[in-house]
Amino acid sequence: MKKLDFLKMGFEKRLYQKKVWLLSIAAILLPSSENTMRLARLPYTIRREDGEVFFIDPDTSEKVVIEDADYHAPLFAKHEKINIDNTWYHGIEGTITTTFGIYLLNRVVFWEAVKELAPYMNHLIEAKHVSGLISKLMVDNPLPGESIPEGKASVDQCLRISTQANYLEGFNEIWVKSGSVQALTVSKEVIALRERLFKEKADQLHDPVVAADVIKQVVDADYEEQMKGDSADFFIDKKFIDNARKKMFLVFGLERDFETGEFRLIKSPLNEGWDKEHITHLINTAVSASYDRGKSTGEGGADVNDLIRLTSRMRVAEPDCCSVVGEEIVLTESTFKGWVGSYYLEGGKPKPILSSSTNLIGRPINMRVPQHCQTKDGDFCVTCCGNALGGNENGLSAEVTNIATVFMLIKMKNAHVSKVDTVRLRLEDLLE
Repeated sequence: MKKLDFLKMGFEKRLYQKKVWLLSIAAILLPSSENTMRLARLPYTIRREDGEVFFIDPDTSEKVVIEDADYHAPLFAKHEKINIDNTWYHGIEGTITTTFGIYLLNRVVFWEAVKELAPYMNHLIEAKHVSGLISKLMVDNPLPGESIPEGKASVDQCLRISTQANYLEGFNEIWVKSGSVQALTVSKEVIALRERLFKEKADQLHDPVVAADVIKQVVDADYEEQMKGDSADFFIDKKFIDNARKKMFLVFGLERDFETGEFRLIKSPLNEGWDKEHITHLINTAVSASYDRGKSTGEGGADVNDLIRLTSRMRVAEPDCCSVVGEEIVLTESTFKGWVGSYYLEGGKPKPILSSSTNLIGRPINMRVPQHCQTKDGDFCVTCCGNALGGNENGLSAEVTNIATVFMLIKMKNAHVSKVDTVRLRLEDLLE
């Protein structure tokens, strides 16, 4: 049997519901009496013996060899490409190329939770894709005698997405290599680039713009190398490199002088020892960050409490207040998605903005917004709030208090400035 045929058979039988089966195809299990017993108890698990990769057919008790398997490698790697069609997953048109990891996530997390309601996502699946799917599908759990609307999923079904994702969480231990030669060292080429740039710009490094540009070039070179290394999947956020790795291995960076307010370049990374010339700035940075973070947390908590007191009684009390007053805005390519589900006025009547309403991009429209809502007693209507914000009668307070949370996080991050970067702006954009 070919290994792709074995994989399809296993998923059709939903063998992935047993982690031992998944582990047997995604890793090489150490030979031990305990592992041998576990594999023997579960049908179709992959075994290795005398140079052969095989499984035992439970119906015939015969050994079936996987002909194209590599004895010294897992049967399937996370990034291994496979070709699948709609016999593997509903809704796929023709044959597509995907990876084992992406297919596993689609099948185990989404299909197991909401079945055919989830389309196949053939790309890197991020939190925004999961939350987008849930927001599109989820409705309240049906009451006795009620049914779930067609094309929708109940709260309990959507919660299963989280449960299924937790089921796969442990596979990071075998698929994500946090420690590797690349992750724990810096290449000679990157160090040589750093030294060359410091030498070439020696007379200009007092200028924070020049220093930031030099640091950026070094960090970008290191990032490129890390993305080619064995630990590329570990660096899920670039800040792990332009923050943590930068200070640890590349260059400590630009730090503000607390007395003069000017930026000072500290060249030596931490693995080369504390720079005695700048020891005061290093200590001040650490102490200030700790103090400011704690202080900002307290201030943010107080602001949230104030906003809760001010907004806790606000409700989305009616479908439409019939206001004819709006706010003129111009939708752009980047802002259009955020307005989907809101309402604009046309001929004095509210019309919804749909995901297909791209004809509205680029022209001014009169948008219904909460500040012009005429609902009584300080409440609001669904039309002025939009379907997303207005979908929860008592959800306004949580959205408003989130503003204070965002400001708190900005201040806390400011206490941990990891880099000073340069940005190129177009004057036309600033004046528009």
